[in-house]
Amino acid sequence: RYISVTGVQTVLFRSLHALLQPLHAHPRVRHARRLGMVWAWDIDGVDSGFAGRFHRAAMAAGLLLRPIGATLYLMPSYLLTDDEQAFLADTTLTVLNAVLADGPCADLDTPAVP
Repeated sequence: RYISVTGVQTVLFRSLHALLQPLHAHPRVRHARRLGMVWAWDIDGVDSGFAGRFHRAAMAAGLLLRPIGATLYLMPSYLLTDDEQAFLADTTLTVLNAVLADGPCADLDTPAVP
């Protein structure tokens, strides 16, 4: 049995794109964009250590995300459940806010990985 990748992409895109709206609207995001199933956000006013701090905080929160410089990229699996999509979107925003506030990464108030 074959599954239409295009159909899966369309459903995932619509759902995840809606969940990512708070990240698009974040006051420090300067250039939100998407190409296919890759989202990217340029984060304004960060120093050269932002990518490493964000990566470590994301890992502590259960996400594998690695910014390049001041740009945060998201390239999700096509197999995410609704709960995993919500976790990805919510936790990415939580981690971003914590890193920008220089909050302690280990104390992030995030839900358990579904």
